[in-house]
Amino acid sequence: MRFTILTFILLFDLVLTAQEKVTVPVIDFGKDLPEKVLKLDEVADIKFVPLQTTDESLIKSINGVSMNSSRIIVTDKMQHQIFVFDNNGKFLNKISKRGNGPEDYQSITQACVDFDADRVYIWDYAVLGRIKVYSLDGKYIKQINVGNLPWPDQMYVYDKSHILIYCDPNGLSKKKVGKTPYLLVNTNTGKITPLNIPVERPLSNRYIRYSGDGMASTISQMDIYPLMRIGNKVVISDFSLPIVYMIDGGKLKPIAKRTKSGILTNDDRRMTALQNLSDRFMVFRSIMAKNDKLHGKIETTEPQTIIYDRKNNSIHNSDQYSEALNRSVMIESWNNDLPQNTAISVIPKLLLDRLHEKGKMSKELEMLYSSLDEDANDILMIVNFK
Repeated sequence: MRFTILTFILLFDLVLTAQEKVTVPVIDFGKDLPEKVLKLDEVADIKFVPLQTTDESLIKSINGVSMNSSRIIVTDKMQHQIFVFDNNGKFLNKISKRGNGPEDYQSITQACVDFDADRVYIWDYAVLGRIKVYSLDGKYIKQINVGNLPWPDQMYVYDKSHILIYCDPNGLSKKKVGKTPYLLVNTNTGKITPLNIPVERPLSNRYIRYSGDGMASTISQMDIYPLMRIGNKVVISDFSLPIVYMIDGGKLKPIAKRTKSGILTNDDRRMTALQNLSDRFMVFRSIMAKNDKLHGKIETTEPQTIIYDRKNNSIHNSDQYSEALNRSVMIESWNNDLPQNTAISVIPKLLLDRLHEKGKMSKELEMLYSSLDEDANDILMIVNFK
């Protein structure tokens, strides 16, 4: 797909595709950007949701959240369980089928939720090549055999009959992705179809060193991912491609172009990916990874949050600030499945304990905190952009 630069506005260009005219921002990640704090309370409605804590719903690790208007689904890979709450955080039930029986899974590698079909898809222990399917109330439905595939690093519902997975090119699986890291899995037949986005030189968010005996150990992994789902739309911001695509109705739509991103000089690389998308904001994460060949190691910088504001065509290196917490927070959509214009932040109970001791929480949050048990689950901060 060809892009023709028409004119320059601030850090952005107007871009024309060969198929249709599309105006997208062109973001130069190599430039020094002005600093600005995004006050979430001014641009979004904030809701804090405590996840009810019982003997049956004690969560150790929130690894993914799927939401619709009535339910919140939490994946806990540490316990290999999936918890179901209503939209106010009341515990409803859980999927806890770890075992060796025909209706069990051995472990949760990845999981995603199809609310319309009332189904939860669990990619069972990576090497087994199978997906277990359950209803939201925990009833076993079926098994999908997917065969010898690279191990998935991300997984989302794509449409009524497909799941989309992203496989990291530096994954530990013996089966490698080649130039097709994005795969569609048919939920009826298990057939695998590469998504039609060829990647000539796939980049990984991890670096792996192999010892003399062939054993692998991860020496560096960056907290950044290329795949995201918001509403019913999938966004792909592959690390090595300049274009950020949205998949809407099965069609690729460019929504941004990145420069000074990907492989730079000396095999250094700047990893950038869309972290959250709303009608007004594009929120990117950017991490530099420098290849220290002399000492045989990779040095990574602290992540930067880059925000493009569609309302006034401005771009900033930005913190996201919550007045209720009296601090900066990280909001994101990676590995979550959220409604349009929504983001979440997981607020650890231990953080609330410290903020309470220092008297740095809002009165509203203090009231919520007073209702929590000592061993309460972490709470969710749900951000609905206006």
